[in-house]
Amino acid sequence: MTLAQIIASLTKGYIKKTGRQPFGLDKLRIKMEAAEKLRQMNKIVKFPQNKSFMEQVEAMKKSGDIVDPNNLKKNDNVLTKEMFQDSNLNKVARDRDRSY
Repeated sequence: MTLAQIIASLTKGYIKKTGRQPFGLDKLRIKMEAAEKLRQMNKIVKFPQNKSFMEQVEAMKKSGDIVDPNNLKKNDNVLTKEMFQDSNLNKVARDRDRSY
């Protein structure tokens, strides 16, 4: 958003509220408020971080909070017990075995 767009928006709001065009001091206040809004929009706020984003992701993978779907570990009971043979848990293994 540019300064001109902010001024136009504030002017429109002023006209809607008061029913008249801004002039003199009112116009100056609108311009000053627009300049301040523009400064606030361009302000960069730094957040303190102990670790980089990549380090946080690796720590979550290590703790098990994030799981790689291509590297899932399945319990042998799920793969071998009869009650799980038609389960969706074994679908990938069945499809893989059929393709050979």
